[in-house]
Amino acid sequence: MSQIQLLADAVSLGSIYALVALGIGLIFGVMRMINFAHGDLIMLGAYALVVPTAADFAPPLIGAWPAVAMVAAIILVAEIGDFRRFATPRQLMAWLGLVPREHSSGGSTSRGAITKAGNGRARRLLIESAWTYRLPARIAAELLARSAALPEAVKAIAWKAQVRLCARYRRLRCTGKPTNVVTVAIARELAAFAWAIAITVMPAPQTA
Repeated sequence: MSQIQLLADAVSLGSIYALVALGIGLIFGVMRMINFAHGDLIMLGAYALVVPTAADFAPPLIGAWPAVAMVAAIILVAEIGDFRRFATPRQLMAWLGLVPREHSSGGSTSRGAITKAGNGRARRLLIESAWTYRLPARIAAELLARSAALPEAVKAIAWKAQVRLCARYRRLRCTGKPTNVVTVAIARELAAFAWAIAITVMPAPQTA
């Protein structure tokens, strides 16, 4: 059964890449564009094709948080894919390059800047989204409407994220931490909450 599923996934992914290639061919051929000035539009089109087959938790992610709008959620889902391949949120943080470098010497350990070793596009997206948490936690009317149909477990995680991250942002700023350092710290925890929502709504992997 697992081999059949693997073959089906391979055919599906190949079809998606074929559609993306066809779209790029049309843009640069029929429309006679000779540069990548519209590369962002091409990438967004590719994301729109990939997301429906990449994960099942895009709607909860879009509807749960004020910091993650539709385009941001689409990009995040497409870049990370199956969150279940990360056993813990810390593994996801490391893959995104949001964990600090460590230098050990004898019995002392010093931490530096983040590694930036993982997926740069998803990392930048989370850092940009983290700016929202400088504001007090609240549920606006638009967010309430978007999240009405979500499972209670997802709404609980999203509200916990809002309360914790908004408070943490203010607390770190009050200690004199630079704004960019605070924002990266919030983005790191935001990744953990995204992992929690994904694990909550995505079905368990099937075993052969």
